[in-house]
Amino acid sequence: VQSRVTATTLRIRICYKINLLTFKCLHELGPPYLKSLLSPYQPERNLRSATKEFLEENGYKLETYGRRAYFVVGPRFWNDLPVDLRFEDDLTCLKSSLKTRLFTLFTVTKFNNTHAKQT
Repeated sequence: VQSRVTATTLRIRICYKINLLTFKCLHELGPPYLKSLLSPYQPERNLRSATKEFLEENGYKLETYGRRAYFVVGPRFWNDLPVDLRFEDDLTCLKSSLKTRLFTLFTVTKFNNTHAKQT
C-alpha cells in the first residue's frame, strides 16, 4: 500500500513540475530551448477549441523514452488542465491552483483505491 501511495505522489509531483515548467516557458520565464519545443494548437478550421490555449501535441517514434520526452508530455499535461488554469497569468496563483487540483485528484484516487479494496 505504501509503495502505491508513494508512486502516486511521485506522479503528481512530476505532473506539477512539468506543468509549472510549461507555464514558465509560455510566459517567457523558462529556458528558450524548451519554449522552442512548444507550439500553440492552431486548427485548420475555425473551431471553439482554438480559443482554449491548447498546445500542439507531438508524436514520438521510440517507445522506450519518446513518450517521456518533454516535447511530448509537456503539451499533453498542459492540455489536460482545466481552462481556467491554462489562462492563469500569475505564477503564484497558478502554483496554488495547480497544487489544489492535483491534491484533489490524489485524494480522490486514494479514496477510490481504498474503496475498491473494501468491496
